[in-house]
Amino acid sequence: LILASKSQIRYMMLKNVGLKFQRIFSEFDESSIKKRKNRISYYSLALRLASEKAKKISYKYPDSYVIGADQICIFEKEIISKPKTKEKAIEQLKKMQGKEHLQVSAFSIYHNRALIGKGYDQTVLKMRKLSMENIKKYIDKDRPLKSCGSYKYEENGYLLFSNVQGNYDNIKGLPLIMLLDMLFKKKVISYE
Repeated sequence: LILASKSQIRYMMLKNVGLKFQRIFSEFDESSIKKRKNRISYYSLALRLASEKAKKISYKYPDSYVIGADQICIFEKEIISKPKTKEKAIEQLKKMQGKEHLQVSAFSIYHNRALIGKGYDQTVLKMRKLSMENIKKYIDKDRPLKSCGSYKYEENGYLLFSNVQGNYDNIKGLPLIMLLDMLFKKKVISYE
């Protein structure tokens, strides 16, 4: 079993449920697919990105089961990228405060260079109204510069929200129950 993801959170999610796996980064360039974002749904985009990551590693390790994953954050019909800078994170949180946005996470499983399973989930989050002071304090505390939506829900980011509809694991970037169910059904993992 291989996880084709750089995400430390996804790595820990799989490790914490007891899976034995390797982590190999796919080094996949997402920009070419993201340029076509207006022509496909957000769900298809997340699935495609997850699929391409897994497929790339599957070609190098065809005998392994390879999991690719991706997450996109959507606010007012626009994809919100990882902020990378404190200024951009402040700008994103300032826009989203008091409003709803959507987190879509997807996975794909490849074996013998073929797609054998995929899935996605979505979570709707409503952010509380936040003062500029609270936004800056939060960013200094969690440093969410590499996180979709400019928050780390799994750390202190959950305090930013007044309502969440959907799965907690999905917010972290992987629809874990759906993935595990598929791995059991495909007999990739079993109870021991």
